[in-house]
Amino acid sequence: MIVENLMGVDDLNNLEIAPGVFFHQNIWRFPISKSESVRFDFSTILNINNTSLQKFEDLNLFIKSLVYYSFPDSFLTSGKSWSTSISYYTTLKIFAEDFFYESFLVDRILISKIDSVQLGVFIDRCIDISEFNGRARWIVLRLPSILRLWMFASETKSLPNWCSPNFQFDELVSDKVKEKQSWLIDEFIGSWSPLSPHQIKQTYNSAFYYIYEYSQTIIYAYDLIQRRPKGTKGQLTEVRKDGKSKELFLDLVKLDIPKFIGTGNPIFALKEVTKPVRSHGYKSGWQDRTTVDISGIRPEFIQLKRACIFIIGLLTGMRRREIANIKVNPIFLRDGAYYLKIIRFKTTTSPSKEGKKDEIPVPKIVADAVFILMSMFERQRYELNSDYLLVTDIITKKGYDKIKLDTIGKDIKSFILESSGDPGHTHQLRKTIAWLLISKGEENIDLIRQLFGHKSYGMALRYIMRNELLSGSVMELLEENYTEDLSEAISKIASGEAVGDLAESLKKRSVQHYPGQMLPSEIEVFVHTALEAGVPLFISRIPIGAFCVSTSDLAKKKPPCIAGTDEEKPNPEFCDYINCPHVLHTTESRDNVKRQINFFETKLRHLPDSGDDRVIDYYENKIQSNKGLLRKLELKAEAKVIAREGALNG
Repeated sequence: MIVENLMGVDDLNNLEIAPGVFFHQNIWRFPISKSESVRFDFSTILNINNTSLQKFEDLNLFIKSLVYYSFPDSFLTSGKSWSTSISYYTTLKIFAEDFFYESFLVDRILISKIDSVQLGVFIDRCIDISEFNGRARWIVLRLPSILRLWMFASETKSLPNWCSPNFQFDELVSDKVKEKQSWLIDEFIGSWSPLSPHQIKQTYNSAFYYIYEYSQTIIYAYDLIQRRPKGTKGQLTEVRKDGKSKELFLDLVKLDIPKFIGTGNPIFALKEVTKPVRSHGYKSGWQDRTTVDISGIRPEFIQLKRACIFIIGLLTGMRRREIANIKVNPIFLRDGAYYLKIIRFKTTTSPSKEGKKDEIPVPKIVADAVFILMSMFERQRYELNSDYLLVTDIITKKGYDKIKLDTIGKDIKSFILESSGDPGHTHQLRKTIAWLLISKGEENIDLIRQLFGHKSYGMALRYIMRNELLSGSVMELLEENYTEDLSEAISKIASGEAVGDLAESLKKRSVQHYPGQMLPSEIEVFVHTALEAGVPLFISRIPIGAFCVSTSDLAKKKPPCIAGTDEEKPNPEFCDYINCPHVLHTTESRDNVKRQINFFETKLRHLPDSGDDRVIDYYENKIQSNKGLLRKLELKAEAKVIAREGALNG
């Protein structure tokens, strides 16, 4: 498509930026191939407290213009793909919400006065929190591209004068920003990470609507257009108001098309098009011919397939190869629960390795997704004589009897990107639920309940842990992400140096060595048993340098970090590392206990003679309790040395 200078357009509201897509619309959707389309949803920008971007005409124009100029082959950017445009759109969405809206810079007067100081404060704040805040991390990594586009658009007079920036690129994108970018790329982009809660919510909700609100119409419409007459060369013809396809034409134009939840736009358009064509009948000349535009149906058919594959991958823990090998009729009921027949493969991708048949419990939405896929590709399976659930929707001469692994990866990545605006990867699905289970928080608990349709978090956990694929993902995540932090604590357990009830119950268990890491062989049983019982697992480093490892129901057996709050999750501010049974101490925490003793002794020495006795008692109690803990830790360390010397002398 041609991206023109918007400043040369008299009426932007009526500007048709692509066939059927107008600048003023809330949603821009462009077909980019026969099976794909890309969508920019401006109704979700500033969707805070029921506030829409549409309420702020000037900010709306500014954001839309920059998104428009990010399109492939724009005269302002070097981007060659729609993925780049989606990245710009996502960054501008966060930029609009976290900077413009939060600072109430929403009209042309205020936008025209934005300077380097305001932007600098915002960027510095994002840098400070980027290590633990995904939105801030995204801004640090991608905002420089937006600032560069903003400046170029102003220099080429592609934006109104009130949009001209009052800053220089180099003064905002400083060495500090570049250093932070480099660190974040190494730390986050180049390593494994789960989907964010935002991505899960947005993508799951989109898949839910496709499965339960849009699927029936999409399948029916796609089946109709696949049954249209063929031309002399065997190709499917257009759908005309007259001739052989007139009945099909009537069926399509009468179709009740559902609308996207939240936007009110139809999921696809069936627009009647009338144009003059040359007549080749007994009477030469021209005549009007009316057809219906069916180009929007197949992209939604592909999107429905992607929604189903995403749901299966997310809620079963299956790998791409396992999804590709699902056969038809794989769902059955047992004791009122749905089960899915699968072929499990080890991590190796060697085609010579045969998988193992298995049956795993699945939520109802997974069963419904499978039933939809069975219906969607019934005709193709018949023509290919295939018994696989997933096959291509367009049959070629090669006649593949099942879907390609790369296609599954592409489908999942595309669905996550379009639904949430943030990029995702197939591999993340297997670890996302494991991450939610381990990184216990109220938002995560609600997500688990929503995803699996259980009112009880414990019930959802019991259900999940009956699936070995998902329970295995928990252990993989522990090994990949917690081993570095936990290895020292685990070593202390095995050597008997750790103290506390939890350490006592684990210290006798053997230690198994893995390449470059340590993991007690019984930790897997320890974690699996807890989760299988429906008990949340909480793992966190606490300020003293020790670890909090809890597998008890913290809401019922409240430790100090919960008893001192109104919440039902740990708050490190109230951690009692001396008496809490969930604490595992390390060498670092032992040294910090010594520092605590010195700190309170110093405070006690500097109290005035007329000081409050209650304050003196408080400091003395702190000193004595920390000294008691230190003695326990040092005795354990001495016992280790004696045992080692005895082993050497023996």
